[in-house]
Amino acid sequence: MRIASMGCSFENKDITPVSFRSTVSLLDYDLLLWNPTELFQLYSADWINPIYGGYKCFSNDESVHFADELNRRKTEMVDLLQNGRPLIIFIPAPTAIYHWNGKKEYSGTGKNQKATYLVEQFVLNDAIPFSNMETVAAEGDCIEYRGDPVFKIYWDRMKEDHFYSAYFKSNIGKPFLFIKGTEKPVGTYIKTKKSFILLLPSINPVRGTRKESREVSKKFLESLLDLIKQLQMELGDFSLPSWTDQYQLPEEKDKIDALSEKERELKQLTDVISKEKEELNRLKEFKLLFSGTGRSLELVVKRIFEEIGFTVKEGKPGRDDLILDYKGKIAVVEIKGLTKSASEKNAAQLEKWVMEYFTENSIQPKGFLIVNTYNNLPLNDRDKEDFPNQMLQFSEHRGHCLITTIQLLGLFLRVKEDPDQQDVLINELFNTGGIYPHFSNYKEFLQTED
Repeated sequence: MRIASMGCSFENKDITPVSFRSTVSLLDYDLLLWNPTELFQLYSADWINPIYGGYKCFSNDESVHFADELNRRKTEMVDLLQNGRPLIIFIPAPTAIYHWNGKKEYSGTGKNQKATYLVEQFVLNDAIPFSNMETVAAEGDCIEYRGDPVFKIYWDRMKEDHFYSAYFKSNIGKPFLFIKGTEKPVGTYIKTKKSFILLLPSINPVRGTRKESREVSKKFLESLLDLIKQLQMELGDFSLPSWTDQYQLPEEKDKIDALSEKERELKQLTDVISKEKEELNRLKEFKLLFSGTGRSLELVVKRIFEEIGFTVKEGKPGRDDLILDYKGKIAVVEIKGLTKSASEKNAAQLEKWVMEYFTENSIQPKGFLIVNTYNNLPLNDRDKEDFPNQMLQFSEHRGHCLITTIQLLGLFLRVKEDPDQQDVLINELFNTGGIYPHFSNYKEFLQTED
């Protein structure tokens, strides 16, 4: 068997490295091992505008080469599958680049005419020869095997050598590797008409010495070829020409109909389970209000305000976190996740945003300081003050509303339970100068295990 590796190196004479950009054909090989992770590094950035939209931007020439070479390699990989040869792809972390799409826009006339080269985003996952593969960047090595027993021998031998760089947003193919204790797939098997694709978590066969690297590469190749042999036996040579479908054995139609009905029922149940899981995960996001910090905390606070009737805008980068509008009442919001209490520094930062908004809009907004204090502690261990006395006079004098994310959660749950309280509770936020007086006891609205 002739084996090619692209984007990954193995200390094994039976594996031939092939560059993505070379003219060496993949069709000369019986098996392809591909790690797309470094694909974008093979192409040069534009020297004037190397970064666009936060991502690398290829030069115009490299954009043309990239499009041509990508099309050639994807066509070869599809041909490999159609000829019964498997693909082994190591799942890359999601990333993107911008490249020239071949179009230009012109402005001006005559000697003053200028051409603007139009670029578009390309996502790394789209280089893989099938669609709808969405992944989430995540790194780790706590992986567990679940699923078809055919993969067990391989995993028992190789589990110490794999690590994940991403997980799938949703199931594709037949997942058999998951982040431990979760339903996040990091390895799957996709059967095609004549072959299959194995999407595996990353592997690094390079070790401290060449001897160790050779041993890992040898173990990997032997384990992989054994697995491929088993999978090919499952695919088997048991294939029938299409014309045999016009003839049916006794009970064949009944079996086909019964199987179709079971598959329909399974799909309905799977859809229900998927929807329930999605709703559960969205509900659990609210726990970020007492555990989160940074961007994740900001987003769940934003969601809270939107769901209780505010119009919410995100502040300019480096400015206030949120700008709120409730029936014409304006508030600017500073959100902090802290391992200690709030401080005068947080209140001073909020006051700065209040004054800047007033200066720019001639409207005096309310200042909301929303803090997740002591966020590294369980709730029952948070027994210290959230807003110390030394900051209260400053905030009270300026009319700031000081509220913890726990209190905000309590307010949200009350509004959901009794929508008639919405106006009353929200107006209290706008009327509070100092510490918001309600929902301080989380036990009134959160259940705890005995």
